[in-house]
Amino acid sequence: ENKTFKSALEDIRDAVQKGDTLSAAMAEFPKIFPPLMIQMVAAGETTGGIDKAFSRMGGQFEKEAHLKGLIVKSAIYPIILILVIIVIVPTFTAQFDEVGGTLPTITRAVMAISDFFVDSWYYMLAIIVGLVIFFKEFKKTENGAIIMGRLALKFPMVGKLNIKTASASMTRTLSTLMGSGIQLVDALALVTDMMKNQIVKNALKKAQEEVSRGIPLSKPLDES
Repeated sequence: ENKTFKSALEDIRDAVQKGDTLSAAMAEFPKIFPPLMIQMVAAGETTGGIDKAFSRMGGQFEKEAHLKGLIVKSAIYPIILILVIIVIVPTFTAQFDEVGGTLPTITRAVMAISDFFVDSWYYMLAIIVGLVIFFKEFKKTENGAIIMGRLALKFPMVGKLNIKTASASMTRTLSTLMGSGIQLVDALALVTDMMKNQIVKNALKKAQEEVSRGIPLSKPLDES
């Protein structure tokens, strides 16, 4: 169905038929195949367990897709709530105005919030778009990435979820890589590259350096 993916697979097939390794052929398409996948295929080719490598990758990517799905679902609720405030509440507001009388405090508060969103939605939209662009560009800077990463890990409620998500992704990926025959130091390097939070990346990079000097992985992880 995906023409780009289909074309890449055809090129990989032709390269393998000419004598190239599968991992080398896949490496020619970095926008399609992540480094993690390519390294696991290379390890499978070396150990003769490429079938197991693909099996582990399938499980790994399925779990990641499931986790992303949960995150998307958790983001849908606020969007629905905003739509209710903007679209549905104003309908009841008009009916209440016709009936008259004194409404409960909570109801009046919800109606006031609805009126604010309806009357100022374009200002809210401009502010949201501006903030998204600002934080996106800010995160590209070294200091910005560190500050945003620290906020993501310490923000109330969301911080603990981000820590657990990063920890689960790290341990699961390390297990998958080492099970495919990749050494711990190399596996840590791959896991570090795939992490999006700069604080987590820095902690894993430090752990990789200490493990390469013979220090147990548990020590740098405990210190971080």
